[in-house]
Amino acid sequence: MRNSLCLFIVVLFFSSCATPPPPPEQIVSDYYGKIIINDIENAKKLCQPSAIEEVDRLNEIEAFTRNINKGKLEIMEVIVSPKPMVGDTAIVNYKIDNYKNFLTLILDKEEWKIAMSDELKQLQILEFRSFDLTNICVENPNVFWEKYNGIYFNVLNLCLGEDSYNAIPYSVDNNMIYANVSKSENDLYGLPIIRRFYTLFNKKISYNSALSAEYGSAKVDYNLKNLNASDKSKLKLAKLTNPYSLDDPKINFNNIISFRGKLNGIDFRDSQINKKMTFKKCSITEVLNK
Repeated sequence: MRNSLCLFIVVLFFSSCATPPPPPEQIVSDYYGKIIINDIENAKKLCQPSAIEEVDRLNEIEAFTRNINKGKLEIMEVIVSPKPMVGDTAIVNYKIDNYKNFLTLILDKEEWKIAMSDELKQLQILEFRSFDLTNICVENPNVFWEKYNGIYFNVLNLCLGEDSYNAIPYSVDNNMIYANVSKSENDLYGLPIIRRFYTLFNKKISYNSALSAEYGSAKVDYNLKNLNASDKSKLKLAKLTNPYSLDDPKINFNNIISFRGKLNGIDFRDSQINKKMTFKKCSITEVLNK
């Protein structure tokens, strides 16, 4: 009896001295630290199986190698039960520079594990030149949407349109916009076509001949939602001139911009002359004007 009592006391002593599992905020910090150095296999050890599948998917689309969201992670709040039990959840709110979001964790066998959620893919910000990103979307819009919907992008080099929320992809190397102008003088009914010509900083630019523009003009628009007043104040809108002339330029771009935003929708139907990619929660990251 005495031996059993002693054994019980020893077990109780070591149980009370056992190191508690790392708290949820530590798991989030560790996960973030691993993905920004592309240590994906060790990052997956901190995840539940469903989250591991999402990490593998993100890895396949180069979300980690293209990620530029590598600033210092700051924990804002942790929402968790004072005495969590297996199966309980925790919410960890964090901030990276000015970007804020959260991750969900589940207590699994006395260890906190990152759970599957949409926020997993929002921890990365993928950087692309606008022409390159548009080419990928044009190649197969449905596949593009499946891979990238809900992901944040930092998109470089677009010509700002006639309002503060529409822009056209621009290739600096080729001085080309993702638009085309019909060479036909008349439409299907024999009426003259008012063609939309473009200039940048009052100089000629090239058109993307791969974009069909059999009648009138065709282009790809990036629709930028939720720009704040401060961002809008930095912009010089494109100017519409000579709207009824067939020969003179109609649109002069005054800005080349880059922006950050979350992909929210695409409209690339074959019948759509002006195709569109929509981003929300946008902010301007660079403005070039002359």
